[in-house]
Amino acid sequence: MSPRTGLPSAGAVGGAVASSRDPDLEALRQTLLAEGIRDTDDPRASFGRGLPAAPTPRTSQLPPAILTLGGDGDYTLDHVLGEGGMATVWLAQQRALAREVAVKRAHSPTDGAARQLLHEAIITGQLEHPNIVPVHAVVRDAEGPAVIMKRIGGRSWDELIDTRAPLERHLEVVLQVCQACAFAHSRGVLHRDIKPDNVMIGDFGEVYLLDWGVARRLDDDSTNKLAGTPAYMAPEMVRGRSDVRSDVFLLGASLHQAVTGELRHHGAGMLETVAAAARCDEYAYAPEVPEELAAILTRACAREPEARFQTVNELRDALLRFREHRAASSLVITARARLQQLEALARDPAQADYGRAQALFTETRFAFEQAREVWPE
Repeated sequence: MSPRTGLPSAGAVGGAVASSRDPDLEALRQTLLAEGIRDTDDPRASFGRGLPAAPTPRTSQLPPAILTLGGDGDYTLDHVLGEGGMATVWLAQQRALAREVAVKRAHSPTDGAARQLLHEAIITGQLEHPNIVPVHAVVRDAEGPAVIMKRIGGRSWDELIDTRAPLERHLEVVLQVCQACAFAHSRGVLHRDIKPDNVMIGDFGEVYLLDWGVARRLDDDSTNKLAGTPAYMAPEMVRGRSDVRSDVFLLGASLHQAVTGELRHHGAGMLETVAAAARCDEYAYAPEVPEELAAILTRACAREPEARFQTVNELRDALLRFREHRAASSLVITARARLQQLEALARDPAQADYGRAQALFTETRFAFEQAREVWPE
């Protein structure tokens, strides 16, 4: 074991460390069935989008607008950008400002679906931040409410992970997601469904935390329903509990996937995946994962909330320090390479190029000194 991180030594193979904390599978199965969740459902899909406890405006109170497929409506729907469990997002033209926007509409015209859509719009609209998609307006027509949002082009973090992008790129993404999440917490809102598929990277490098459909307010204890995505969720979320440390876990689980290419929780189906989330086995990171980063991920995804980073900003600060330390580590690698060349020259002084030796010595010393300056510890 590593004395610094408590993780397996460099010879260990990455993977979950078995635990004896097996939940009662039959009780868990009954809980899932009571929530309308089946074992055949996708563990990477979100659930828990029940009716919000917070009051939402009646549809009749929303300003009317004309949404059409072609023609001269206020918003001209073009084509579908994406579909979720409860809503469809369209690309549209806003005639008044001659601009592209995204229009989100519920699949069903029922009052419950409308309330859920408005709940998400109100939560998102109150979180004005560069890493959260702006809501321009909420309107209604004969088919019900529609949320008008900024149109974003790009790809999901999930897609970026599939391209095997370098670690530095993933660190840039997660640090910006941390900013969005920390801001939401400062406004009293938990996201509860942070995952790479809910993070969009724009065409110009901008990063957005999307899908606030299962978000809730920190002071709202009226719901203890399961909510989130089983492959990523913190163990207390299986029991219907969550606080800011649950979002810390979700951030850690998302970066875990970017680093390892694997989901934090695995199972043959929904039941086994939820059971794995409840058990939350410790993960043994492979040697190629930097030890400091492995320690950060292990702490962020600790089973007990008290053992995690207590705020998103604490996690962000740890990741920033790791990124600074990577620069120091790179300098040390360079210094050691120069030192090996210097040692090779020293083994045969008669044939040594003393000008080259002096240059190597200077470069070696400079690199080590710079590394100490970047990382004094």
